[in-house]
Amino acid sequence: MKIVTLSKILIFGLIAVMITGYAYSKTIDVIKGPEIIVSSPSLNTSISNSLVNVEGQALRIAKLYMNGKQIFTDDEGNFNESLIAPSGYSTIYLEAVDIFSRKTITQIPITYNPYHG
Repeated sequence: MKIVTLSKILIFGLIAVMITGYAYSKTIDVIKGPEIIVSSPSLNTSISNSLVNVEGQALRIAKLYMNGKQIFTDDEGNFNESLIAPSGYSTIYLEAVDIFSRKTITQIPITYNPYHG
């Protein structure tokens, strides 16, 4: 009789662990919040062309902004936007907001030197 009870407890425990693991795997992305991965330009880049192409991926977002202007992603979260950089040192600001209004901001400092080349 005790063996049957022990096996029921073990089976119940195993099922509870599996359900907990599954729930964790489905909610971890929600818990993490928004994320921005910039692939171009790299930080502190010096450029000789005023047209800057900003590329990357935004994960777990509802909205994405570049320097205050909303930009859009494809189904995988990839974005590709261009902007004209002012002469000298400037910073590109990317802001991602998720469905819970949590925000993350990524700053990309660049230097535009039209005489560098």
